Amino acid sequence: MMSAARRFQALDEFTQLSLEEQRRSLGDLLSSPYRDVREGVLEILSSERLKQEPEWLEAIAHEISKDPVADPRRAVGLLALLARYDHGLDRNFIEFGERCLSTDDSDLQYQALVFLETQNVVGDSYVEAVKRLLESDDLEVRIVSIQAVERLAPSWALNKLESLAESAHGLEAFQILLVRLKLGDADLRARLEPELRLKLFDGRFCYPSIQALKQYGSDQCVDSLMHIAKSFFEEPTIRVAAAEAAAFHGSHAAIELLRKFAKKRRGNPEYAKQALGQFE
Repeated sequence: MMSAARRFQALDEFTQLSLEEQRRSLGDLLSSPYRDVREGVLEILSSERLKQEPEWLEAIAHEISKDPVADPRRAVGLLALLARYDHGLDRNFIEFGERCLSTDDSDLQYQALVFLETQNVVGDSYVEAVKRLLESDDLEVRIVSIQAVERLAPSWALNKLESLAESAHGLEAFQILLVRLKLGDADLRARLEPELRLKLFDGRFCYPSIQALKQYGSDQCVDSLMHIAKSFFEEPTIRVAAAEAAAFHGSHAAIELLRKFAKKRRGNPEYAKQALGQFE
């Protein structure tokens, strides 16, 4: 068993190696049974460094030729590195991500989804994989899959998300709601608006709910927004955002409230002035 001191020393020694030696040792360090070693390598190989030293992409290309299932830790690390590159990587990297996506390892699936989404991958096989992973046992995999559905907007999206919404809770349920609002028509948005208004009173989702009501809501949401805007228990930025959204839906009282917010030293007067500029 390697001590913490020895693990720190190993990372320090890695930084002292030549670039070629670092590239050769990449796979072994990403395969380490010690999480701090694996995360240390990822920290050393920052996005900035990867972009400055194109040789690293060659090293990663060499490593992805190996079976990801044989060494999932290494594969997860490689995917994390690949996710730091802008979209437009060669097909061999995309195929590696898709191979990881088709495994039964939830860590691999999650990291593969994150990488493939940074590459804006499309295609029937990817869409079908996302559909399958919407029902993963792993919450994080499901969350990223929902976000992928938002980007891909497949024909089955609304029916599938409606079915999933029946059993979803917490963040997952909220993410599904937001995607249904974005992809849905005016009738669906009107049906979902009462559910979205309720999210205003959950501190976890208050601000994004305000933004969603501003974009997808109707004048029916004004009273709920004004309740938030007038509440002394909400943060100033939240109150301004709620007033702005209510004003966007035609509330003159919300505009008056923005005027008051713009004059207050405490809170967020600059945000209030900026919001007010849309209506005056």
